[in-house]
Amino acid sequence: MIPQLELRQQIEKHLTSDILPYWIDHTIDEEYGGFYGYITNDQQINKEAEKGCILNSRILWSYSKAYRMFKEERYLKVANHAYSFLIESFIDPEQGGVYWMVDYKGQPVEDRKHIYNQSFAIYGLSEYYMATGNEESLEIAKELYELIEKHAYDQENKGYLEAFTRKWGEMKIYD
Repeated sequence: MIPQLELRQQIEKHLTSDILPYWIDHTIDEEYGGFYGYITNDQQINKEAEKGCILNSRILWSYSKAYRMFKEERYLKVANHAYSFLIESFIDPEQGGVYWMVDYKGQPVEDRKHIYNQSFAIYGLSEYYMATGNEESLEIAKELYELIEKHAYDQENKGYLEAFTRKWGEMKIYD
């Protein structure tokens, strides 16, 4: 069995030598913002693929956390890139919340509101706040939380509904 400290060191090395650099080197869309929405197993990038908010939010969380842990400026740069794209392309300025999917240029193509998606945005924005002290990111995270509580909490069943239209009308996505 590998001792815990040695295992942690191996995982950290894999993270900082392979995983984080891969996403920096292969996924950042410098032309339109955000991150490429589709890369094949043989590393072919579809630069015109749609971009999902969950991927963007996970990258925001990952690089914000990596910056907090390792204090490397390149991680902060990726977190800033993810934050900018999230704010500019995924936030619905009229109805609140985040869109499910945008096109490669950052325009909404699937504007429904999934609570799963809203939650990942909250995770990313909260970690970004902890990494940068950016008050706007914390305020947006709080607004998303309030929208979830307002629209998704199911008083009758004491749980949360999953999917909504852009205007927060309930949607059935599974039958």
